[in-house]
Amino acid sequence: MADEFRLVSPEIDNEGRLPRKYTGEGQGAKKNLSPPVEWYNVPEGTKSPALVVQDLDISDPDGPNVPWPHWVVVNIPPHVKRLPEGFSGKEEEFGGEYALIKEGVNGWKIP
Repeated sequence: MADEFRLVSPEIDNEGRLPRKYTGEGQGAKKNLSPPVEWYNVPEGTKSPALVVQDLDISDPDGPNVPWPHWVVVNIPPHVKRLPEGFSGKEEEFGGEYALIKEGVNGWKIP
């Protein structure tokens, strides 16, 4: 169990809720801010982890009832173990090991 892959965000509370500043209803400059995430025990041999954050409670009103993708992140270098708060849409600004990371299209068709 100790060596099991884990993905966590220090911002998610014990009931699994994300603070409002990370939602579309957030306040001012902190509206729709990506939360910090970190992961542990990536399986040996992993070439490029990916992150898909889905909402199981909503779906496309014009499509089938499937989970709604909020955030898709690919091309994560295997040595990277976290994405900092506010990373979404700013991978090049963070530079270094983060510059190669790419974001995919979410449910709103926005990369």
